[in-house]
Amino acid sequence: MAASYGAIIRAHIRTEMFDNLISALRRQTLAPDQIIIVDSSSQRSAFEDLIAKDIRVVPYPEVPFNYSKAINFGVAANPCEYSLLISSHMTIEDHTLIERGIAIAASNGIDAMTWVGDLDGNKSEAHFIIDRKNFHGQNGLSNSMSMVRTALYVQRPYREEVFSAEDQEWTSWYLKNMDGRIVRFVTPFLHYRNPYHSGNEFSELKVFNEELSLGHFVRRRFIYPDRIILRALRGVFALLRGRNNRARMHFRFAWLMTKANFVRPDVQSKYF
Repeated sequence: MAASYGAIIRAHIRTEMFDNLISALRRQTLAPDQIIIVDSSSQRSAFEDLIAKDIRVVPYPEVPFNYSKAINFGVAANPCEYSLLISSHMTIEDHTLIERGIAIAASNGIDAMTWVGDLDGNKSEAHFIIDRKNFHGQNGLSNSMSMVRTALYVQRPYREEVFSAEDQEWTSWYLKNMDGRIVRFVTPFLHYRNPYHSGNEFSELKVFNEELSLGHFVRRRFIYPDRIILRALRGVFALLRGRNNRARMHFRFAWLMTKANFVRPDVQSKYF
């Protein structure tokens, strides 16, 4: 695999975590040739100083935000052979992480890879090869941190109508139509620190939207009748405990899952 890659970061706010990510990327033993920021903020001045630091800032157009569209804009601006999609909420604690990952992928003849943090507290790394046989809808490429040949993203961009599971839907296409394989790295040196959905913070709506999107666009298993029944039962239990608002939420989810078996869900493709 060629070493030339551009790092694409979609950002809507300038934070210390964002600046730390830029520094971590530049400290990598195999650093990106390009860093591209897709700026979806309401303040265009937030990232202007980065231009003088050899970082390309691509403004998101004045249209309703769509996460897939933002990714596609970033890829279109990348002149490098490979595109590293990485979340502004990631922290990297090992300066050899990307080079080691690329070396393992290259030794297996694979040019698509993804890195995820180890949530089980393991101290050692592991990697797995994902193909059509063992892809279950949630273990494919992750928008949080993945690298793919840029030409593939250009050939088949992210679908803008897919919400919350854009990466898994693209993975499904890649594995089926390109007979592709992916190296999935699980490492304790990478952390996803979204302040709204990680650690002690948890968005059930985000999880449900991912499940709904996976069920309609990737794997029907996520919206099979047994899943719908379980969701409805959660509503019943919430009702019995006097948690009426939560019960209504579960019943609504059960209805949307049922509906998704017949018509495409109408949900905006937002980052969160």
